[in-house]
Amino acid sequence: MNIGFWLKEGFFHILDIDGFDHILFLTATLGFFLFQHWKKVIYKLSIFTLGHTISLIWVGFNGPLFSILWIEVLILLTIFFTGLIKILEVNEPHKILNYSAILVFGLIHGMGFAKQWVSIFPFTEIGVGSALFLFNVGIELAQIICAMVFLALNMFLFRLKLKPSNISKFWGFLALLTSMSLLFQIFKIS
Repeated sequence: MNIGFWLKEGFFHILDIDGFDHILFLTATLGFFLFQHWKKVIYKLSIFTLGHTISLIWVGFNGPLFSILWIEVLILLTIFFTGLIKILEVNEPHKILNYSAILVFGLIHGMGFAKQWVSIFPFTEIGVGSALFLFNVGIELAQIICAMVFLALNMFLFRLKLKPSNISKFWGFLALLTSMSLLFQIFKIS
């Protein structure tokens, strides 16, 4: 498992259908941002990845904190509440509080992948630390690509003369409905 393997694993962790929760969370988190807000977007993406990384390290050495079912429920609840905040137009809290929430959400999302991570990281030829770093570079690149597509969509919606608050509500509503639907499916199956 070489350098390219870990970059690809991180990249497709986000862009794979199984990474749909990440894209949905990013959509809800970014709400209404345009290209001129790129620094805020990068900070938010990086803080999310940091939380995700901490979870992978924790679970890799200590095992999961919760059952996979509850981790999936927690992930969907982070998406649900982020969407709800956008719909209710709750003012962005203090920067530290906002970034702390994104870090916690990253911790929760990381727990969802940790079982898979634990099963493959012992087999790396380049060392666990290097593999984790490269995996996260792949995650960050995929998130940036998703964010750029998202920002382009926001620019398009903005040019249609939609108010920024309505655009943010639209993404929040999409995230809220999707997360509710997935939550119902989880509880229906289990």
